[in-house]
Amino acid sequence: MDIILYGSLHGAAKRYAEHLAKVTGIKAFDYKDVKDLGQYDRVIYLGSIYAHGVTGLKKTVARMSPNQELFLATVGMVDPEDKAFFDAFKESLKKQIPQQLYDEKKIFHLRGAIDYDKLELKYRILMKMMYSQASKMPEDQLTAEFKAVLATYGQKVDCVNLDSLNPLIHAMKRMIAICGLDCEKCDAYIATKNDDQALREKTAKLWAELNNAPILPEHINCDGCRMNGRKTVFCDRLCPVRQCALSKGFETCGACPEKDTCPKVGAIWQNNPLAKKNLKK
Repeated sequence: MDIILYGSLHGAAKRYAEHLAKVTGIKAFDYKDVKDLGQYDRVIYLGSIYAHGVTGLKKTVARMSPNQELFLATVGMVDPEDKAFFDAFKESLKKQIPQQLYDEKKIFHLRGAIDYDKLELKYRILMKMMYSQASKMPEDQLTAEFKAVLATYGQKVDCVNLDSLNPLIHAMKRMIAICGLDCEKCDAYIATKNDDQALREKTAKLWAELNNAPILPEHINCDGCRMNGRKTVFCDRLCPVRQCALSKGFETCGACPEKDTCPKVGAIWQNNPLAKKNLKK
């Protein structure tokens, strides 16, 4: 099960989180409202860049275990294409995120928004101090952060682009399934999504040989893939195998005592080491 959390200073991170929730069907909450994260497999966190950190991120990762996955989207006024800034910021993130949860392939950067008329007093003071410092610096010494302050100070600026969430959404979709394969590169996924009977038969034959199990073409037919092509994102609601585990009170198939004899995953569990590793997770 997944959850979307956000730590928003000026509202942009919340807007991104709410849109992501709408697109994926995953519920979104303010990080301050969720204390227990133990029941979730993946945490998707969107937070405002603030003082070389991300709002609420440190408290959130402190409540996560090494077995969970973290996706992170930072939100700020600096252009995500500014490599120098984000290379330096990456080092700051490494100090905030435990090594077991840190994965650069799951970290994204988004443009935010700011309205100086609506800033809380402490943020107004901070921005005034930064503006004063930046305005006295030689242009060749200005960092991307100071340039953003000079360009937006005292204004209402909205750089939010909901389409910029697409790389994050795509990364979430490309998670590894319980069989150990990337769904979007999987012939079974493609056969089901396109209703390709020839590919379905070919895949069933190959899987039967690899797993030393009686896998038939009709087994290559995942409801999740057929309904929306997003099996791994929406498996909690659509995947019949996942539903089977949940209906018996287990978070994963690997925790079920019937896994060895289960007609749905038993053969894969017994004969595929990579699947066994993933099922345990």
